[in-house]
Amino acid sequence: MLQAAENPMLSPMQKDYLLQTVLAGNVLMTKIVKEFAIPDPSAILPEPAGIEVESQELHQQVLHKKAQEIAQRIMQSQGGGQQPPPPQAPQLTNGQAPPEAPPVQ
Repeated sequence: MLQAAENPMLSPMQKDYLLQTVLAGNVLMTKIVKEFAIPDPSAILPEPAGIEVESQELHQQVLHKKAQEIAQRIMQSQGGGQQPPPPQAPQLTNGQAPPEAPPVQ
């Protein structure tokens, strides 16, 4: 999973999910090891170096990106975004009226 997190094709959300999953797995394994009366779980469980800091940074980036998307949607719904072009009048060809649309059933 750590190798997959280094894939440049992953989106920040996917990378964040992978790192959060690794951290959750470590928490779960620590609880399981304590149930087996091993006093120092770090003696047998590896701690991925720097993963917590990277995970927190990615999580903040993902939250910031989502907040920007929400703000953009709000601006568009309130008319602050780009307005669609006004409808155009039908064009006449050779002095004839445009063909009628078939009736809707």
